[in-house]
Amino acid sequence: PCPYSVSEAMADGVPVLVSDRGGLPELAGGDAALGADDLAAWSAALAALWRDPEARGQAGAQALERAGERFSEDRYYERLMEIYQ
Repeated sequence: PCPYSVSEAMADGVPVLVSDRGGLPELAGGDAALGADDLAAWSAALAALWRDPEARGQAGAQALERAGERFSEDRYYERLMEIYQ
């Protein structure tokens, strides 16, 4: 299952950090995936986004671009047509 909160945040250009479990890394991209039990990595990643508006903006732009590639109406249509061909 696809967590809507992650895909909706990405579609709004919000940077996302996800655990490395399930389909989340594929959804958000490998750079956004952190070890589920690695508290130091989570703290460092959150602090980096908090402290650096430029990096936060860049991560948000990347999330928006990835969401557009994966969740746009055109992409949905393409995948749907692949099923029926």
